[in-house]
Amino acid sequence: MKTILLPTDFSKNSLNAMRYAMELFKEDKCKFYVLHTYTPVVYDPQIFMIEKFDYVLEGVEESLDTVVQQLKKYAGKNHSFQKIASFNLLISAINEIVTDKEIHMVVMGTKGATGAREILWGSNTVHALKNISCPLLIVPEKYTYKRPKHILFPSDFHLNYPLKILEVVKDICLTHESQIHILHVLMNKLDHETTNSKKLLAQALKDVQHKFHTIEGKNLVKAIMEFEKDFDIDLLVMVNNKHSFFRNLLFSSPVEKFGFRNENPFLVLPIHK
Repeated sequence: MKTILLPTDFSKNSLNAMRYAMELFKEDKCKFYVLHTYTPVVYDPQIFMIEKFDYVLEGVEESLDTVVQQLKKYAGKNHSFQKIASFNLLISAINEIVTDKEIHMVVMGTKGATGAREILWGSNTVHALKNISCPLLIVPEKYTYKRPKHILFPSDFHLNYPLKILEVVKDICLTHESQIHILHVLMNKLDHETTNSKKLLAQALKDVQHKFHTIEGKNLVKAIMEFEKDFDIDLLVMVNNKHSFFRNLLFSSPVEKFGFRNENPFLVLPIHK
């Protein structure tokens, strides 16, 4: 059984992301943990009353009940739900639940705006990208679910991560009969190490449909965006570790500098679980 964590702030954006998760895992046996975290704007032990705490908690639990009832309209026959109201910071709560419940994936909604990194992703999503040690699926605002027939996986062929982390993607491919497009932007001639890494990657993906694509001398961001459009990509996948170009892409330079505007769901794989 898969365990999926669905953080929500009760917005339409987060509900849309949760609906996407319902559809993506429609045929799987899943337990969905619907999480809302809450903290007072100012916490002072001398003025924070138990009555106030109970009042806030009651409202949160009622809202969680409403969300779960909405989700059940889209749920598969093997889906179940558990509500979690946590008096905690969002990322701290997520990490605790990921460990305690052995979470398979976290699914979050994010804004589709342009501009600074926090505006593009939303500050909660940025913190999650940096700090969550679990596969994280980010669903853009107002994105309408499509079966992920074509999955884009950019790779520099520097496989400084265990290939078993790709099992999450392979599982999606087998369920939805998807094809993985491995995109390599060639800046220099392939050396022995990268050629061997390509073979290892092909071996790791041998059980699913996959195809390698090489583009020479093009800006990575531009290559990704053009490829998504040209091949009608439904899901973007990247590996997140401190040595990957994913980190350089999102955290080393301002987003507005390189104009990354991803409009597809974005699955981020950490190297540690």
